[in-house]
Amino acid sequence: MLSIAHRLTTLEHCDEILVFDRGRICQTGSYEALIAEEGIFSDMYHGRLK
Repeated sequence: MLSIAHRLTTLEHCDEILVFDRGRICQTGSYEALIAEEGIFSDMYHGRLK
């Protein structure tokens, strides 16, 4: 199933998350892994948007 979400909590139970930036995949991983690494997903989670 493909899910497009604006609320990050919607993605908590996904097996794999793909993060796109300008039409390209820039990050992949689990919810926990993406929060732990630097990048767009973590920035959105912590309220820091670039």
